[in-house]
Amino acid sequence: MNPAFQTRVTPNRPACILNAQAWHAVPFRTVPLNAAPFLAAICSILCTLTITKAAEPAPQTDPWGITPLLHTSTDSQNTQHQYPAKKHLGAPSCAATACHGGPSPGISSTTAPRGSEYSLWIESDPHAKSWQTLNSSRSLEILERLNILVDGQLRNKQAFQNCLACHNTSTSLASNDPVPSITEGIGCEACHGPSQQWINEHYQGPSSVKNAIEHLGMINTKALPQQAKACTLCHVGGPDRDMNHDIIAAGHPALYFDFQTYLKAYPKHWRNPPSVDLPAQRWLAGQLAATDSELQLLEARLNAKPNSSSTWPEFSNFQCSSCHQPLSKLPSPNKSHSTPLGNPPLREWNLQALHLVSQQEPPLNLSLRSPKQPTNSESIRSELSEPDVRANILALRTALAQAAFAQTNNQPNSTMISQWNLHDQRHYAASLWEKIRSDSLPPDSASPNTLHNKPSEPNWELASLAYIATLPALPNNNTNTSQPLLEIRNALLFPLQSQSPKLPTTIDWNRIVPPIVEALEQPPY
Repeated sequence: MNPAFQTRVTPNRPACILNAQAWHAVPFRTVPLNAAPFLAAICSILCTLTITKAAEPAPQTDPWGITPLLHTSTDSQNTQHQYPAKKHLGAPSCAATACHGGPSPGISSTTAPRGSEYSLWIESDPHAKSWQTLNSSRSLEILERLNILVDGQLRNKQAFQNCLACHNTSTSLASNDPVPSITEGIGCEACHGPSQQWINEHYQGPSSVKNAIEHLGMINTKALPQQAKACTLCHVGGPDRDMNHDIIAAGHPALYFDFQTYLKAYPKHWRNPPSVDLPAQRWLAGQLAATDSELQLLEARLNAKPNSSSTWPEFSNFQCSSCHQPLSKLPSPNKSHSTPLGNPPLREWNLQALHLVSQQEPPLNLSLRSPKQPTNSESIRSELSEPDVRANILALRTALAQAAFAQTNNQPNSTMISQWNLHDQRHYAASLWEKIRSDSLPPDSASPNTLHNKPSEPNWELASLAYIATLPALPNNNTNTSQPLLEIRNALLFPLQSQSPKLPTTIDWNRIVPPIVEALEQPPY
């Protein structure tokens, strides 16, 4: 059997079996894996989506402007955008009192005096402690389970650097020990770009900042799409960092990131102009960036080289509850299903923007059925190697970049993000709630148009996405919706001492959903 279609087991990466009680490492062995359902899911989506303004191939540039943040340049969209050699100087290089290390105000605040960014970061920002997190007892156990560390010694440098990419500014190692050359957590340059080329220029006025962004590798973090994309590079993944199922099975929490939600709670060290501080626009920017990063990560997995941190098939592309559920919940073979048994539902958490840039009304039906089901490993590899699959990834990413940056008739403030308003947000959120209510109906109550797409019951992921989309849609929550939303929020919380979601089956969606939808259908102004 082709090694690419065995379970993800190598001598340095033990097979992982996760149950409700504990993680168990088992010796190296080859286990046949039927990859057809997994690859058919991706092929089905990438080959059937109808994308607005995406017929033309994307230019080989970096529309999101985050290439300098990559530790390796493997992204097909970025191969022709050249920046100077990257070297990190570390956060202390920004900490002079006359620069960004001014007197700390004592509390993180968007009204803090300019010049106190370093003080706010080191005092209040959880990113400043991410290297410490990687050295915690729990993290060391994960590294040992993955055979990255063996008896305290570094055994897999590449896998360790995969961890460092999201837990430290630099992935360069000072020696063969598991210690990077800069140990500071996620510092200034992890978001603003390696500073050696621009540190002496960026403070000399607007033109110097513009030159640093365009030519010297500085990231334009004042632009909302770039902000979101820089975040999703770690909180979703990228071509040089892959928080895959092996790492989840070893004990790392799965990634469920929402830019708008996180940013609202984030201890900011910058000041937002009122014009860009709109929750609905932040939500849309986060969705576009997350979907682009998910597709970018998928592309890296499809193109993965042997022994890399990425590979294919990858279980984290699918909903956890598809496999992690009691056997007593197995559906009856006589019951109708949206997909054939054995084809797990695709994880849609980071794919919401596909609904928004396609010509189809949300929520998009991401069916796992494929017109041409591969029958063996070689035909699967052959089908995925066809240029049209990767061309569809490229077309999708082009559409996302156009939605984020393309201006109508070159008019300022005419991108999809700047034009997105409260009415658009409410319409989308309401469509998700209606989908949940439809899924909760018994088969004989569902409409003929939705019956063939109806899963057995609403799932945690869709309910969470609807809840998150509703919060910026109803910024001034009224009494009619506050109680239903609170009830849903409590139901979505992970069970105690668990890092896995579980949606209670006792929720009465026909009681909870109507007042929320009614509020969303009211005029927003």
